[in-house]
Amino acid sequence: MESLQVIPTQIDVILSHQLRDKHEMGIQSRFNSFQLGIQERLSRDAHKQLENSMSYLRGTTTPVKAKKSLLLNFLKGGK
Repeated sequence: MESLQVIPTQIDVILSHQLRDKHEMGIQSRFNSFQLGIQERLSRDAHKQLENSMSYLRGTTTPVKAKKSLLLNFLKGGK
């Protein structure tokens, strides 16, 4: 029996390269979306943390320990 050899034609090579490129672009696109999602989340968290810090500095909120001590003072009859 003769063994058949497959000799890739120019079209086969081009198609395989296009398929590889398309696959790599898909991976890159998913990575970019993932990276953008992480950046947005970090940005939101940082913004929220900054807002909390600024409102604390303005005195519009009090930290948990201060609230707890205010409550304890009130319960003890203090101011």
